Amino acid sequence: MSTASIPRISWPDRASDWLNPILVKETRQALKSRQFIATFFLLLIAAWLTSTFALLFASDGAEFRRSGPILFSAFYMILAVAIFIIVPFAAFRSLLSERDQFTYEVLSITTLSPRQIVWGKLCSSIVQIFIYYSAITPFLAFSLQFKGVNVRLLGLVLVSAAFGSLGLSMAALAVSTAARHRALQVLLTLGVLAGLLFAFSMNTGMCVSLIQERGGMPPMDDSGFWWGCASLVSYFIAYFLLLMELAIAQLTFDADNRSSWVRLGIAGLFWMSVAWVAGAFIWWPTIIVPEMALTFMGLAIAHWGILGLFAVTEHDALSRRVRRNLLRFGVFRVVLTPLMPGGARGLLFLLIHIPLTVIFCLWMLSKATTSVGTSVDVLFGLTGYLIIYLCLGAFLARLSRRLSGEMRPSHARVFMVLIVALGAIFPQLLNLLNLRQATIRPIFFITDPFTTLMHLSNGEESGLLVALLMAAAGIGVLVNLPAMFRGVVEVAMARLPPPMVPAMPPVEPMASAGANPR
Repeated sequence: MSTASIPRISWPDRASDWLNPILVKETRQALKSRQFIATFFLLLIAAWLTSTFALLFASDGAEFRRSGPILFSAFYMILAVAIFIIVPFAAFRSLLSERDQFTYEVLSITTLSPRQIVWGKLCSSIVQIFIYYSAITPFLAFSLQFKGVNVRLLGLVLVSAAFGSLGLSMAALAVSTAARHRALQVLLTLGVLAGLLFAFSMNTGMCVSLIQERGGMPPMDDSGFWWGCASLVSYFIAYFLLLMELAIAQLTFDADNRSSWVRLGIAGLFWMSVAWVAGAFIWWPTIIVPEMALTFMGLAIAHWGILGLFAVTEHDALSRRVRRNLLRFGVFRVVLTPLMPGGARGLLFLLIHIPLTVIFCLWMLSKATTSVGTSVDVLFGLTGYLIIYLCLGAFLARLSRRLSGEMRPSHARVFMVLIVALGAIFPQLLNLLNLRQATIRPIFFITDPFTTLMHLSNGEESGLLVALLMAAAGIGVLVNLPAMFRGVVEVAMARLPPPMVPAMPPVEPMASAGANPR
């Protein structure tokens, strides 16, 4: 057959082969669905009716009245319904339906990686956002014909709304990966709807207040505005990548490495916060007060506590899949040990960062322009409670696995939450049952972090309370020290399989010159 009879493949067909298969599948399903068609036409009808009634009410004095902010706010709320509620919830349901219809197992056995699946779902949301923008943006531009709105406000609102919708879609995808049971799916669905409605109300409220108070003029001539935008963009990128890694980790096989990138992302988010806070204090040294250091420490405690609830309860054993991907240089492997999967290694990762957090907060207190007072005691109290609960969670996870092979990390996390709750409630109940109304010392409430921190802030027996908390934290570290040592040795001394050498194809013997080729 001649080459002239072979049909030529056009460049759009060749380019379509480079696209993510999940993107193509999800986009085709979304654009053909009744939900998308109905939503699209309802938004167009709502925007058309809004513009029509606005012109009717404005009548002849439309060019003299300041009706632009009201009309712009109405169009923006129509767009916000689509990009802040409909698109993220559709992303949530798209991945959740894969489990309900038992089609995710088919995706998992293909050559598509979890990263490609998440990216395909997210890119489908981006396509839908772009379509809704193309429908409503002309109406938003129409509001520029009225007084009170300018092009800068239009660009700022549209760009920030696009990033906000993208972030909500990524968060919805990350939440949907955690729903593996029907009961949990119902709870997460209600939670996602409530969160999207809250995000919609907060965003539209901030947008309307910006339009009304600033008269459509963003404070772009203020350097603080640009510093605030830079910090928001950096946090958006950090949380976006972290949520993506969480979603990918939930879709990855249990035997694979599901922890390293998540821990690396959380550590990067924390050190980025340290850089921003340190830069702000160096640039504006007069704003340093003890309350800022305690606020930062409180946020850091929540940051490391939420991570620790999942990190310290993981299985300690390294699977063959993880060992196969370890570095071949022992020194580098030891350095990267805290990032490897395992509860003991997760505890080591946290115990490296928590003292550094305390040192940074003490530096903030040393630079404070006002009296420090009892802030140092509260700081050490927060640190003590965090280390105690993390060490207790790691110990309970190992103990539960030794008692029964059916125990999972989720069981240990539930036990940990119950222990913290009981520790806070038990002394309060005994205080209510104190029939003699005798004076109770602050040490009686030491299992209750909230009451103890209040006593520390008031200076009530702060020395004794801090000493007991630090001693209990030290005991917890010593109890978990052998497990952490074994975790480091397991990574450092792991036997790696030999590197795979691609097999050479068999060489066919060459026929002699006089041999018959048949």
